[in-house]
Amino acid sequence: MNRATQTAVMLGAFLLSCGAVTGQEFTDEFQAEDCHFRNRGQNPYWVLEPGHVLEYSGVEDGKVITLRITVLNQTKWVDGVRTRVVLEEEWHDGEIVEIAHNWVSICKKTNSVFYFGEDVDIYEDGEIVGHASAWRAGVDGAKPGVLMPGQPLVGSRYYQESGTGLVEDGALRLISFGFPSDDDDDD
Repeated sequence: MNRATQTAVMLGAFLLSCGAVTGQEFTDEFQAEDCHFRNRGQNPYWVLEPGHVLEYSGVEDGKVITLRITVLNQTKWVDGVRTRVVLEEEWHDGEIVEIAHNWVSICKKTNSVFYFGEDVDIYEDGEIVGHASAWRAGVDGAKPGVLMPGQPLVGSRYYQESGTGLVEDGALRLISFGFPSDDDDDD
């Protein structure tokens, strides 16, 4: 994903979190039952190949926040689908605060990346203190959500995780095309 696309996705998430877009319902049905899934591959915005690493860093409330996402060479069966394990690690000022093992797979029909759940360890002072936000599709009414659509979904709002009792993550897809890539000339 180039910087322009990353910026568009982050801007959409920011506007959603600020409540800047209202009046549109979130999509929570994705016809996952119609998909044949693969646990490796990519779409234009997400790489699901073992060894692929993304790292982000920034400052929030005076703390340096670092997030590293690593696609592992491991799979896990979740809700009847063989998913790829994606490790997500988050540090605040160099101290680990969360380690999550996420389970994702790509729908062959739509090329969308589906999110099937996560095991989460929350840390304080180097010790595990909880497992908040852990969930699994197929358990207690939880359903897979779309982590990253395979096609442009201008203006759409969709759940990334969905189920009873979950803290549901949502995303707003403002735009996913039309920005110059890092390789485009400015003239």
